[in-house]
Amino acid sequence: MLLTACARNQAPPSAVKLAVVSGFPDGRLCMAAPDSNIRNGVRLPIDSIPLAGDSSPTGQGVVEVIAPAQSLCSGLWGEYGWADYLVRVVQEPAPAYGRGPAVALVGASATFLMRDDQLEADLDGDGTPEVFRSCTSNEGLHLTAWKGQPLKARRVWHNYFALHYDVEPSCVEADYNEP
Repeated sequence: MLLTACARNQAPPSAVKLAVVSGFPDGRLCMAAPDSNIRNGVRLPIDSIPLAGDSSPTGQGVVEVIAPAQSLCSGLWGEYGWADYLVRVVQEPAPAYGRGPAVALVGASATFLMRDDQLEADLDGDGTPEVFRSCTSNEGLHLTAWKGQPLKARRVWHNYFALHYDVEPSCVEADYNEP
């Protein structure tokens, strides 16, 4: 089974770029990013966004960009203008195949923090962390970041990750409607 994704073009509120990292059955990790100029050797913090009600550990780690991966990861996000990269784990854990993707912070000194079972990162440097949310649609995951409490605050980032198998929907309209 191959995991694929479609990206939405809603960017975070600052120079921080969010990328999506996904594992494959053969063990390779691919990253899709809205930046085609990420150099080989760059290390990026990653973390998985917990689903509501999921008590499993999230998976905070670090990946290193190995190379652009048009042939190894092509078709994942490229048609939406994102660049594909092959990455390797330099600090465990990494997103396991079948658990869904992780999000990576590109081009900033922001760090991830888990607070009250929610993943947070200060994406715009204003001292107030944005809060990440993940929910399921019929065949995929909606990954979002919010300027405060999810579903109540303004959504600042959205990405859809297609699983290509049926799951029980948990999303509400605010998760996927354009702001």
